[in-house]
Amino acid sequence: MAKKSKEWERFRVIKPLGAGGFGRTLLVVDTAKGDREVVIKVPHDKDTEKALINELINATALTTSLVGLAHPNIVRCLGFDVFEGYYVMIMEYVKGKDLRDMIGPYDVDRRPMEALTALHYFKNACSGLVEAHRINLLHRDIKPDNIIVREQDDIAKLLDFGISTLIQSASLNAGGSVAGTFVYMAPEALAGRVSRLSDIWSLSVTVYELLTGKLPFWDENLFELKRKIDADDPVEPRRLNPNLNARLSDLVMKGLQKDPAARFQSAHEMQSAFFPIDAEIESLRQMFNGGKEAEAEAKARELLRTSPLEVALYMLIGEFRNRQQQYSQAEEILREGVAVYPNHAGLHFYLAPALFSQGASKKREAVREMEQALRLGLGGSQKVQAERLLNSWSRT
Repeated sequence: MAKKSKEWERFRVIKPLGAGGFGRTLLVVDTAKGDREVVIKVPHDKDTEKALINELINATALTTSLVGLAHPNIVRCLGFDVFEGYYVMIMEYVKGKDLRDMIGPYDVDRRPMEALTALHYFKNACSGLVEAHRINLLHRDIKPDNIIVREQDDIAKLLDFGISTLIQSASLNAGGSVAGTFVYMAPEALAGRVSRLSDIWSLSVTVYELLTGKLPFWDENLFELKRKIDADDPVEPRRLNPNLNARLSDLVMKGLQKDPAARFQSAHEMQSAFFPIDAEIESLRQMFNGGKEAEAEAKARELLRTSPLEVALYMLIGEFRNRQQQYSQAEEILREGVAVYPNHAGLHFYLAPALFSQGASKKREAVREMEQALRLGLGGSQKVQAERLLNSWSRT
């Protein structure tokens, strides 16, 4: 591929962010898109670049899905272009740390991450995986290194959809990075058979590591590591971390069953098993819509008493109160949520109309709250609705 001359270069390098099996990762200014900051993945060499180009040609439909994939728990792929003579992948820039930075190297024992924090990041990653699998997009390299936590709001996002196969292939000749890939691979994936269920295995290894500070399978010898993954049973998480309850430990073990048919059969099933409260929230919303408003709110408040860190419950009760035009009560519960999660976009999104509906004295504050929600990163229909409301409020 012909190298572009410097005066035609689209990207201006700010700083390198790291390197992996596929290539270098650079933070750059994209001069073709209003000087926005983005990340580009630059192949190490022409052989790696050829593998990327072949992947794009042979999987055009999946590439289209990848570029169109927008989800709050997935780092977006923004397209492809040429930089310094190499075909590169352009990614959304997320300022923050990946889970590897947060927990330390995989080949040493570490303290477990606090369970509520670990489950928060796991829930985010699982949500992103549900959406990717919905459009038949596999990740194939889920591990702490590929889950980044955004600094501004502590939201975790899956990284590196689309080049995971290339990273694995390149890792075969990358010395110590081999084990860094293989410790997260399912038995069938080691034999070359990847599927949604191997992604579920990899995510289960990741949450095991977060909750215990250890890997379910580890050996410095690659062949012995593969043997352990194929044949050995992992130590139950609650034996390594006595603060974990039996139910949580059993769920992690279910994701690590050797037989794919014995694991969770979808990311959605996994998410529902670990976080049944999400299903309860949907049930309460249906109850509210069916006319049982007082009963739905009473049950939601009872759930909040037992699960005070569930941000969705603050938003649900606030939503109920707004729909009943009980705006001061909506403001009260939503401010309680903001006190726990000050940088959660959804809480500010629901708080804004509760304020606006209380009259002129709170309209200016409502605008600030909605603008804050947009700054913090609303997605999808909420972003559209927030922009529409701000536009209408500016005319009142």
